Amino acid sequence: MKKISDNSDIDEAGTICTYFSGISSGLLKKEDFLYLDQIIEMNFFAAGECLWHEGDLESPMGLVFRGRVKLLKETENPHHPILLGLFGPGTLVFDPVFMEELPSETSACALENTWIICLPSQQLLKILTERPALGCSLFRKTLGSAGEQLRQAYRRLTVFF
Repeated sequence: MKKISDNSDIDEAGTICTYFSGISSGLLKKEDFLYLDQIIEMNFFAAGECLWHEGDLESPMGLVFRGRVKLLKETENPHHPILLGLFGPGTLVFDPVFMEELPSETSACALENTWIICLPSQQLLKILTERPALGCSLFRKTLGSAGEQLRQAYRRLTVFF
């Protein structure tokens, strides 16, 4: 596990703050950034390594910092999963049951060496409790991302019909 503040490259912290912009009408407040730095983790996944597998009981929400991730759904043919989406820097990747205590519906795997800023669901709930304004802003970002992913899925489905 690597904390965001452990990065020597100042641009990385700036990129993360920019992602969370919109929280109280500007960049992330310094105290919020320091708070998040104690809660969220930056993890490295080598090419081909999975962030989670379909059926896992815990799948974090992740902000792709560097690299790319593919989201997959198993089919009746175990060697031919359906590609649900590709995620690059600045995008959120998470399983539909992220906030529920259910097995993951999908698998997420790194396409290349990838850095992910991970936030387990329990940590999001902690933020919502301890810092409601920050938690609500993160939750809005998550819902916005989920909405965009659904819109893209709907567009892809119309190609088949």
